[in-house]
Amino acid sequence: MVIKLDGQLSETYPNYCTCSMSAYVKTKVINDVTDENRERTASPSESLSASPSVSLSAPPSVSLSAPPSESPSLPDMKPKFNPLLARIKSISDDFPDITGVVHIDKDKIRGNLIINYDIRTGPEMCNDCVIGIYNGGNCRTLYSTPFYDPDETDNPWTVDGGASIVTNMSGDAAAYIEVYNGRPLKKHACKYAVFHDSSGTPISCGLLIPVGENRAFCNKE
Repeated sequence: MVIKLDGQLSETYPNYCTCSMSAYVKTKVINDVTDENRERTASPSESLSASPSVSLSAPPSVSLSAPPSESPSLPDMKPKFNPLLARIKSISDDFPDITGVVHIDKDKIRGNLIINYDIRTGPEMCNDCVIGIYNGGNCRTLYSTPFYDPDETDNPWTVDGGASIVTNMSGDAAAYIEVYNGRPLKKHACKYAVFHDSSGTPISCGLLIPVGENRAFCNKE
């Protein structure tokens, strides 16, 4: 049934409340506008694709190699010259059986020659016998002047210079002396170690050869 109330249409439904058509229309219009607005405001479904993945690769590895090793510089050291050795033999008719050994090295601090000697059957109880080093062709053709540097020292091959040899009652002597003659050790190679009796006469002699070498070493010099 449709009736007109206050100039407006109304609908009456059994078992339901009577509703104003104007209210109905307003409600419908509002609902329609709301639905339209919802459709307008709703953003279209968009695929939210992830941004392109950026590969965060580690920077190229840098090899932190140690700087090239350098050998520590060593001081310019001259190779050590071997000590010298002479085997003593008689050059005197008065002492035909004299023998011995002379070993010479050098004190690196003071520069002295360190002369070890071992003499057998030489002059008995001689306290002013002398050892000297000489240049020459052989033990019987020695230079008259002993080997030393006159710009560095006086002749050291004397009793006062410290080159004396003291023998016992058997004519034997074994000891060492220190003598400074101002010459490098290697300059004494192939020179002659000579023993003198108390009168200064040469009685025994031997060629000074570097330890480990033989007489051929001096033939090359």
